[in-house]
Amino acid sequence: MIFAVLACISLMLLGAAWVLYRRNLELFLCFLIAINFEFFYLVPSIAGADNYKLLLLPMLTVLLLENLLRGQLSLGRYGLWVAGFLGLSVLGVLVAWSAGQGVTMGIKAAKFIPLVMVYFLLAGRMIDAERFSRYFIVMGLGVASLATVSYMTHGAFNLFPGLPRELAEQSGRLRVTAGQFVISLGAIIAFARFWQGSRPWYILASALLFTEVVIVQQTRGFIVAGILSMVVVFILSRKITLMRVTKYTFFSVCLALSMLLASADLSNIGFVKRTQTDMVKRGGSYGGSLQARLNAYEYYWKELQKQPLTGRGMMNFNWEGNPDRKLQKKYGIHLSDIGVMSLVVQAGLAGVAWLVYGLLRLWRGILTYGGRHLVPACYFIIGTFSLPTLDMFFRNECLFLFGIFLGLSSSVIMAAKAEKVQEAAPDPWSYQSS
Repeated sequence: MIFAVLACISLMLLGAAWVLYRRNLELFLCFLIAINFEFFYLVPSIAGADNYKLLLLPMLTVLLLENLLRGQLSLGRYGLWVAGFLGLSVLGVLVAWSAGQGVTMGIKAAKFIPLVMVYFLLAGRMIDAERFSRYFIVMGLGVASLATVSYMTHGAFNLFPGLPRELAEQSGRLRVTAGQFVISLGAIIAFARFWQGSRPWYILASALLFTEVVIVQQTRGFIVAGILSMVVVFILSRKITLMRVTKYTFFSVCLALSMLLASADLSNIGFVKRTQTDMVKRGGSYGGSLQARLNAYEYYWKELQKQPLTGRGMMNFNWEGNPDRKLQKKYGIHLSDIGVMSLVVQAGLAGVAWLVYGLLRLWRGILTYGGRHLVPACYFIIGTFSLPTLDMFFRNECLFLFGIFLGLSSSVIMAAKAEKVQEAAPDPWSYQSS
C-alpha cells in the first residue's frame, strides 16, 4: 500500500516540477537530490527509512521515456561504464539467487540501482555547471545551518524529525549527520569555485561548510578526504609545473609539522577524542570503530576468497541467510561502513576491474580538462579519497548523486571537445579573403 501511495505522490511532484524541469534543469536536479536524501530528514519518515527515495523511481522512469521518445538520450563519455554497473548488479542478483536467496529479495536489494540511470538523462544535455554549483552550495549551507542549530542546542531544537539522534561513542556529544554528503561535497565545490576566480563569498562558504563537517558531523573520513581534496583542487586550479608541485609539497609538509608541534590542546574536540580512544590497544584489540572495521575487513576478505571472481552477490539484509546480520550484532558495523569494500564483496574481481577502469578514465578526464571540469571533478576527487571508509559512489543513498555528477562530467567534457574541434576547424572566410 505504501508503494502505491508513494507512486501517486511521485507523479504529483513530477507534475508540479515539470515547469522547473523545462525552465531550470540545474535547480530541478537539486530538487531531486533533496528527495534522494530523504529531504535531509526535515520531514518525518513514512513507514521506515528510504521511502522518500522511492519517489524518484517513477519520476526518473517518466523522464527517461520522454527523452527516449524525443531521441535526446545519449551514451556520452561514460555510458558503457554505467551499463557495465547495471550488468554487474543483475549478475549480483543471480549469484545471490544461486546461494539460496529468492529473486524477489534480490530485486528488493537492488531496487535503487536504476537511479544511476539519471546519467543518461544528463549525458547529452547542455548543463550550466556553475549555476548548478551555486544551487548546490546554497543547499548545503541551508542544511549545515540547521544542523549547527541542532548541535549547539544539543538537540533541544530537533529540526530533523526523520533523523535518529546519534551520540558520539566516547565524547557524549550530539552528532548531527543530516546532509553529510552534500555538505562535505559543497565545501570542496565552493573551494574550487573560489580558485576559479569567482566571488570571495565562495571561500567563506567553503570554510563554513568544512567547519560544520569538523565540529557537527565529526566524521573523520570526510575530514581527511576533504583536506586532501582541497589540496588537489588547488593544484588543478593552477597551471601545474614541477616547481609549483615542489612548493605545494613543501608548504604542506611545513603546515603538517607546525600542527604537530602546536602547543594547543586538541583533545577536547569530539573526533580527536574518538581517534585517541580508537588508537589505544587493550587486550590485543583497538578501541571503538577502528577495531570493528579491522574485524570487518578481515571477515569480508575471507568471504571474498570463497568466490573471488563474482563475489557473493547482492544480498538483502533481511534475508535470513545474509551473514551481515550476524556481523552487525558481533562487530557492530554495517557493510556500508567499510567503503568500497562493499562493492568488492558483492562483485568480486569483476567489480574491481570495472571500478579500476572507471576511476582511471575519470581521473584522466580530471587531469586533461582541468579548470572547466573542476566542478564535477570535485565529487570524484573527494569520493576517491574517502573510498577506504566511506563509499560516496555506490551505496544506496549516493547512487543517484553519483549518476548526476557522472552525467554532468560527461556533459562538460563533451562540450569542451566540441569547442576544441570547432576552434581547430579552418575559417572559410580566410580562404575567400586570400
